[in-house]
Amino acid sequence: MKITIGICLVILSGCASTDKNVVTEYKPLMTAEQQVLRDGFVGKWRSEQPNKNGGTNITIKNMMRDGRYVNEFKVLDSSSKLKIESKEFGFWGVSGGIYFTMFKGWIENDELVPSDPTDVYNYDSYKIISFKPDELVYESLVSGNHYTYSRVK
Repeated sequence: MKITIGICLVILSGCASTDKNVVTEYKPLMTAEQQVLRDGFVGKWRSEQPNKNGGTNITIKNMMRDGRYVNEFKVLDSSSKLKIESKEFGFWGVSGGIYFTMFKGWIENDELVPSDPTDVYNYDSYKIISFKPDELVYESLVSGNHYTYSRVK
């Protein structure tokens, strides 16, 4: 009986599908290149880009090794007057050429104000366009906007 079952298993495994929908592994190991990319995101980054109203958006990202982040935002109008200033915190990650964030809340008067974790607006994903030690460029998968950051020394 054991021999019959063994023979059936060998025959059936030889008939395995080559369909792309077949799962080959539950979670592939991270390559050295992927680890270098993720490690490269750690640190402080700054972006200063024009906005659609003729002003400027300034963002400073502090991305920590443990996956936490703190972002500081400033929006200036066309005369460089500060219109909006905010600070937020959350979690970030990199996987398969995608940079993603999970917004957890705001920092107001040095206190954490949590966001609604069920709000789909608090989760973002971006295609990594290019990464160099001192420059990061990614594209929002929702809006198509490109964001360019320089490392803060």
